[in-house]
Parts: sequence; C-alpha cells; structure tokens
Amino acid sequence: MERLIKIKAVNSAVIGLGRMGAFTSKKVKDYAPSCWFPLSHLEALKMIDEVNLVAVCDKSNELLKQVKQIYEPTSTFNDFNDMLEKTTIDLACVATRTPIRTEIITSCIRNGVKALHVEKPLCNSLDELVMLEATIKESGAILTYGAIRRHFEVYKMAKKMIDSGDYGELQQIEVAFGHSQLFWSHPHSVDLILFFAGHREFKSAQARLTELEFYYKDGSLVIESDPYVDNATLNFSNGLTAIITKNQGMDLVLSCSKGKIVVSGDGERIMSQVFIKDNPYLDQIVSFEHKTDLPQGTYSALIETVTDLNSSDGSKLSVAECQSDYIFLGHRILFLLVQSHMNNSALKTMADLKEGMTILGKSGDLYA
Repeated sequence: MERLIKIKAVNSAVIGLGRMGAFTSKKVKDYAPSCWFPLSHLEALKMIDEVNLVAVCDKSNELLKQVKQIYEPTSTFNDFNDMLEKTTIDLACVATRTPIRTEIITSCIRNGVKALHVEKPLCNSLDELVMLEATIKESGAILTYGAIRRHFEVYKMAKKMIDSGDYGELQQIEVAFGHSQLFWSHPHSVDLILFFAGHREFKSAQARLTELEFYYKDGSLVIESDPYVDNATLNFSNGLTAIITKNQGMDLVLSCSKGKIVVSGDGERIMSQVFIKDNPYLDQIVSFEHKTDLPQGTYSALIETVTDLNSSDGSKLSVAECQSDYIFLGHRILFLLVQSHMNNSALKTMADLKEGMTILGKSGDLYA
C-alpha cells in the first residue's frame, strides 16, 4: 500500500520480530476485520513516509534474515543494548515477550528514545509497573501500547455517539471477548473500558478467575499462570459500571439511559438503538458495516505518536497527554482483579492493592 503521511524524519527501530513485530499470524489475516490492518509493527512503520527504519533486533538470526529481505532496515542486531548504543532512535517498538520488556523500556529511555510503542502487558510485577511509570513520566517520553482499539475509527465513532448526549447517560459497558486470559486478552478489555469511561474516576473492581496457579515468594504473591477471567466488574463515578463477560463474539455493548450502541465483530460494524416515546422496547435505528479507506491497526497508534514527535511547537497531543495514564491505570486494574479473586471475589479499591504482586502469565511453555 502507498505511504500516506509526509512528515519530518523519525528514526525508528523494532525489538522483537515475531508475530506482532514483523509477521502477522495467518489466523488474524484470515478472520480479523479490515480495521485491524496493518497489524505488525514493521508493516505499520513502513507505511509512514519519512520514518526511517534504522534498526531491527532479535535473538534469532533467521528472523533477522527474513526481515532484512522484506523490510530493508539499515542495521540488524541480536542485542537491544548494543543496538541502542550504536544507533540514534526516536521511536522504539517493542514486541518481545513480557519478562524482558521492563529492561528494554528503561534502556530505551536511558539512551534518549523519545517515544515507545510496546506490546501488552508492559511488565509482570507491580514493583516494575511503579518504576516504569516514574521513568516514563520523568523522561516525558510518549507511550502507546498494544491495546490499540481506542485508535480505530469505529470505536472513535462510537465514543462520539456516546459523547453527543443523543443516547443519554452512559450507564454500563459490557465487553464480550470470550472466556480468555487475564494478561493475554484483557488488557484490551480494560483499555476499551477506560476509553469509554473517559473522565469518570475509577472506584473499585471485583472478579472471579479460574486456572489460577500461585505461590508465595519472600511473602509476595506470585501468579505463575495466566488465569482465565470468568467475570469482572469495574465501577466508576457517576454510577457507571463495566462488565467483562465470557460471552463470545468480540462485541462491545454501551448501554445508555436513552438507548444502546453495539460495536460488534471486533470493530466490523456499529448498531444503535433508542427508546421511542413510551415504548419500553428499544427500536433499531441504524446498523451498518464500518468501512474506511484509512489504514488502521498498529498504524493508527504509530501515526499519532509520530505526529506528536513532529509537532512544530513541541506540544504533545492527546496520545502523549493521556495515553500513558490509561496504560498504567489499566495495568493496576489487572492486578486488582487478581487481588479481588484471592479475597473471595470481594470488592476492592486501589487502596487494597498490595505491592510486590507478580503475574508471570505462563501458558503452556510461553509467557504472555
């Protein structure tokens, strides 16, 4: 596809050249809606004019060879510290497994990287999360991450519909992404909830999880598995409730006092309904597939980041201003869901969150 945006040069690099870094999985290509593409970091970067792909990094020489043939980076590296010392990078994309991401992010900041796009989750422990938040905020670096639905036009359209007031007050958010795992899938669920909750203050959460394997090390809780979320409830100010269910379909349901908006099929279409006069049943107003000629996927997050980096007066736009706040709050909520489950699914606030918790997120032989 032809490159679409002309901007000042931004030196970029990708660390981790697997499914998200370079090679989108066949299953996603076969079934995902068009709004999910381009999905891999390298595909997205190569679509942005004047973004220089300075370097790629992976332990696998075979992956480096494949990427070099397809994407023609200036340099290839097996070690990210070596890469950061020998190149000047403005934007780093991180698509490794979780356990090493904290080290990579801190090394990037230490070497002057101004923006990062990191796959989810950012890290495995609350201690790491606290440290990363302080590091990012002190550096002023722009941070986006792999929960990218908030950047898609279809979800932005649904948000505009909610904010218009035509459907009344948003009362409940329901995310139906199937019976899926906390670290593998539900960073997406929580980030979508925070996107639509907007200015409302997060209050509390409770959850029930299954397949949770844990132990204690030096008095701190270690979750070895990546547990499945049976159900979770998040409560916000103004009476807003959000629910994560086991329902299939990849649907988002936004229930309001005067109607309902559904983004179905993982962004494929929007359906809206409203109450008409005294009729207690919702009437369907519009149902349509959402199509746009604009590339979205990971591109939609990266182009906003690149635009921020190139803002003429040095000011930071919406991504830089608030995205990192949502990312860190979303991660704390994931830990809080575990805290709730470990206390008989009790309602928990952030004041109840105990430092030192670690979620390794192991599934089979792999970590999230």
